[in-house]
Amino acid sequence: MYFAIFKSVSSFGNGANPVFSSQWIQIFGAQLSKLPVNESLSVTAGTFKAKITAQSILLSNMEIFTGLFWQALIIAFALLLYHPVKIAVRNII
Repeated sequence: MYFAIFKSVSSFGNGANPVFSSQWIQIFGAQLSKLPVNESLSVTAGTFKAKITAQSILLSNMEIFTGLFWQALIIAFALLLYHPVKIAVRNII
């Protein structure tokens, strides 16, 4: 019976990303050996929710630092060009 349930749950990932499918089968199989089927599904889903949350936090941090990089680059160019522009304006006036 457990094999039939495991096989039907394992086929859940056939149309999905193969990485997701293999990780799902691995985590679900490990949980199924310790817990009943419903709890195994719940724990596996909770594990994936935690992984997705961690990746989304990492992605948001990366976007923040990308924005800070561009802001710092613009400020650096402004500071580098300030002195020559100041001299050029002084010479014109």
